[in-house]
Formats: sequence, structure tokens, C-alpha cells
Amino acid sequence: MEVHAPDSTGTLLAESPLILRALPQETVNFSIGTQRYRGPDELSRVEKALAPMLTAHDADLGCLLTPDVLILAREAQLANSKVAYYIKARRWSTAFGLPTAMFYGLLRGGEPTRNRCLVGAPASRRLWARLEEATSRNFISLALSTSQRSQLARVQQIYLAARSSVCELLGTTALSATSSPRSQAG
Repeated sequence: MEVHAPDSTGTLLAESPLILRALPQETVNFSIGTQRYRGPDELSRVEKALAPMLTAHDADLGCLLTPDVLILAREAQLANSKVAYYIKARRWSTAFGLPTAMFYGLLRGGEPTRNRCLVGAPASRRLWARLEEATSRNFISLALSTSQRSQLARVQQIYLAARSSVCELLGTTALSATSSPRSQAG
């Protein structure tokens, strides 16, 4: 037995391997394209597991604290870190107007969990590489486009401009505003 999947014009999109001695009922798994199907990405799985526990009024998730994240993780049978990254990614998505998947991918890729550390340093190439890695590791399913790269750079510029304005208002430099009090004392 062999299964062929054509499009509406008859062009072959995919075909299964040949199954010898096929049973009366068989399951055939194949995917369209050159890459092997890996299943839903991690973010989609986390989102699906948490959906029944998060209500419409939790849209920005700003009211959730660490104990809430731990309870959600336990109830959904997920790792605490995955739930924490999901909550943080959703919050940042609301705040910065970028896809949740973008922030989840950065966090799962090892980027800092404080937004001022993540978007406060001009490191677009490093962040973009993290997103590419998160996509390849199936943490996120995000079609990385030039538009999204521009959006990420724009968020960084807005954040740096806002931080610079606050520093000017306080009469400090960006470096001294982020330094520890001990290093400013001397």
C-alpha cells in the first residue's frame, strides 16, 4: 500500500513509504515538505495545557504571582520554568505588541527574564539567532520574517530611548543608572 497526497491540480505534494502486507486498517504518517513532522511546538503544547485554567479576565496575566505559576504548573503537569516563561512571554507580548512566540523563544533560548536586560541591550543579531534556534528546536513555530526582525529592533529602540529619557531626567548616564549603588559610591 502507498498513499499519495495531491493538491487540487493533481501535483503530488507528499507520498507515504510503501507498506508491504498492509492490514485492513493502517495509519499512515507523512508530512508535506522536506522536513520530518515534529508535532506541535512546545509553546502550543503549553498553551493548550494551560487554556482550561486561564480565563478571559487573565488575558494579560498581570495578576499572577509566583505561587500562581507553581500551582498552574502542577495542575497542568508542566515544568515550572515552561509555565513561567509562557506567563512572562504573554505579559511582554501585551506590553510590546509582538507575538508571544517571539518572547517565549527568546526565554527558552536562555535570554534574561527581565525585560530591561532582554530588550535593553542592542544585540539584535544575538536575539535573532536565539529565535532561529528556538524555531529549529521546536520550542516555537514562528515564521521569522524581515518584518518581525524590524519589530524587534523597533522595540529595542523604544526601550533604549525611554531608558535614556529617564536617565536624563534623573541626571545620570545609562551606565550609572544601571550600576550598583556600591560602584557609584566611590
